[in-house]
Amino acid sequence: MKGWGIFYVVLGLIIIGSGSISLKDSWKKYRELEKQWKELKLENQRLEKEIEKYQKEVEKILSDTSYREYLIRRELKMLKPGEKVYRVK
Repeated sequence: MKGWGIFYVVLGLIIIGSGSISLKDSWKKYRELEKQWKELKLENQRLEKEIEKYQKEVEKILSDTSYREYLIRRELKMLKPGEKVYRVK
């Protein structure tokens, strides 16, 4: 019976050792996922601010006719009748 006692002690140590390795890997994976989570939260906050900026721009375009005219003229390079463009180099 004495041999079995040593066997059980060794078996217990092997099980505990493999469990601690598994816990170490799990902890490492948890830390990596936590880091990714924080990075994604920051990216999400940045994107929310960007969306808010574009929503304000759309509201301004829809409500301000002079701003809308400015954008159209700038993008399409349109002139009012009689206007002249002077380019300085």
